[in-house]
Amino acid sequence: MDDRFKMLAKKYDLKFIEDNEKIEIKPKFNLLKKADIGLILMIVIPLTFIYLILDRMNEIDFLMLIFVGLLSMLSIVSILTIFKSFNDKLIISKNKIEFINSLKKRSIKLTPNLRFKLETENIKIKLKYTTSYHTIIDIYVINNNAKYRFLDFSSDLKNSIELIELGNLIIRKIEKVCNTIYSK
Repeated sequence: MDDRFKMLAKKYDLKFIEDNEKIEIKPKFNLLKKADIGLILMIVIPLTFIYLILDRMNEIDFLMLIFVGLLSMLSIVSILTIFKSFNDKLIISKNKIEFINSLKKRSIKLTPNLRFKLETENIKIKLKYTTSYHTIIDIYVINNNAKYRFLDFSSDLKNSIELIELGNLIIRKIEKVCNTIYSK
């Protein structure tokens, strides 16, 4: 199980550090992935257009200001998405679970009634001449009636079986560490 888990975690860019009493999971930013290259381009291209527009603009036009504003918003959203991928993490240690997901930080005390749940969603993205399918995996911690997403990752639909397997392996490893902590 550990070799398969390590292979899948590496394939889907998850950094995983564990010992008997602590576990840490972080997504890795990979410049070789199409999605991460796209994020970089979504920053560079609008900033280039903004520079060219402002450099060559003699008079301020309302339409140009709107265009520059939209390009700036696109760059800001891309920067926030990259920032999110650098900051997302899960740490389980001693008596609590700490996680940052989607720029929200939470801390939950470890109790025996904690449950972990995997949810999958298949998304179809249809453009004029092409259609692509993606699978998104969300892993939640459920504490009483509160449900918090602490990890999410995605890939093409063709990899959905491996993604689900990786999600289940992550849940098993987390439960194992939690049980080790409970038993002490």
